[in-house]
Amino acid sequence: MIQIDRMAAFRRPPLTRWPLTVVGAQDVTPRMRRVSLVGETLDRLEYRPGQDLVLCLPDDDGGGQVRRHYTIRRFDAAETRLDIDFVLHGGSPATRWARRAAIGDQIVAEGPRGRTTVREPADW
Repeated sequence: MIQIDRMAAFRRPPLTRWPLTVVGAQDVTPRMRRVSLVGETLDRLEYRPGQDLVLCLPDDDGGGQVRRHYTIRRFDAAETRLDIDFVLHGGSPATRWARRAAIGDQIVAEGPRGRTTVREPADW
């Protein structure tokens, strides 16, 4: 008897993993910090404006990792560099990580998920 996996069409494909290294961090406003990251394999990223990545960030409370979704602010394929803006609020793991982000720090990102993007002809 042949079994049919009826849920296969609803499963998301596995996300690509991107090892990233911090190459810069600067405050954009008092409550927003932009972190710049590079990755050797980012030359394979098929970026579309509006896409997000799942960042695997350290969880200081439990010693493990937490996953947070962040939109790619800017991507430079030639430099294999991307920028992500973090709103600094509360004591979340992402806020703590962004405040401390320093050149040479490493994280892993997954994605992009690609379901939400900005239409090319949009004028703003």
